[in-house]
Amino acid sequence: ETPKGEEITGILTHLTDTTQNNCFHDKYFANMDFDLSKSLFIFSYNDESKVNPVLKDRMYRIHTAGYVTKEKIIIAKKYLIPKIEKNVNFKSEDITITDEALIKIIDGFTDKEKGVRNLKRCLEIIYTKLNLYRLMKPDSKLFEKENTINVTFPFTVTPEVINKLIKLGETSNVPFGMYI
Repeated sequence: ETPKGEEITGILTHLTDTTQNNCFHDKYFANMDFDLSKSLFIFSYNDESKVNPVLKDRMYRIHTAGYVTKEKIIIAKKYLIPKIEKNVNFKSEDITITDEALIKIIDGFTDKEKGVRNLKRCLEIIYTKLNLYRLMKPDSKLFEKENTINVTFPFTVTPEVINKLIKLGETSNVPFGMYI
């Protein structure tokens, strides 16, 4: 929908055209030909209606089912949380998130998404806010206007704590926050 997007669509259309992709020229390798005729291109998208019709015509579409809540909990515990802990410099024993808290996040804050993007965002918000509590002086008034919680480590995140750590956006169920 932007000029840059149209440029990328044009390049992808050219790359996937079997009549001309045996001799592809890239502007960064001007004197080299690339034979892409035997290449396999894998595309993913969130909204099929926004995919260029010419490009979509060249794709074999495979629809995948999203994750169920049980799978999202496993993904959060095995992959998302350890990565976030490392990024925010927490040890695994510093914060425990109960399964019930994860279910509350999944059901109430991820806008019924099939993947885990918003779940990851929520977990990042939780860990970065708890990191602020960890870094603040005990008598600090940083969160004075919010419903504050008493945070001491090790800390257990329960469903009751979730609403105090995550604020919903005004126009949707997706929480406000920053990516790490």
